[in-house]
Amino acid sequence: MKQHPSQELLRQLLDYDPVTGKLFWKIRPAEMFNAGSKFTSQHNANTWNTRYAGKEAFASKNGHGYHQGSIFKRKYEAHRVIWAWMTGEWPPTVDHENGDIENNRWRNLKAKSRAGNQRNLGLRKNNTTGINGVVKHASGRWRAMMMIGRKCKTLGYFDTKEEAAVCRLAANEKYGFHKNHGRSV
Repeated sequence: MKQHPSQELLRQLLDYDPVTGKLFWKIRPAEMFNAGSKFTSQHNANTWNTRYAGKEAFASKNGHGYHQGSIFKRKYEAHRVIWAWMTGEWPPTVDHENGDIENNRWRNLKAKSRAGNQRNLGLRKNNTTGINGVVKHASGRWRAMMMIGRKCKTLGYFDTKEEAAVCRLAANEKYGFHKNHGRSV
């Protein structure tokens, strides 16, 4: 498996504005380019710099809506590149604290484990009740539930959706879920 670019290399290639959350390509020297059969490395550098230097990087989006781009033909998500640019580390998961994956401002990014990131998810698109972890049971009652350690935990059955929602919100707090978990996206 190829190693991720170092913080030093990222800072040679990119500028980052922590206030706007945007990355920009920097001017690249000829030493970063190979000479081809037709063109010199300086020509290739000039061509690249004319086209990209100073322009926003990682402006396209992947299928999940995250900003992405390529560094030496390998794709990366912008928020992960930003974390490595700022800290020199490539954590397993970088979470958007407010749930807005368009917001790559430094204050909105947090390193998390995969399990920690799962505790700050928005409401799933196929949710029919509008409340995370609350479903109508076959008995006609409302079931409150949540995933803890890859296991579905039933929190209880209730006569109303509102009672089930109160139970689920209390469980979110008890089990350390983010205050934004289950928000409408």
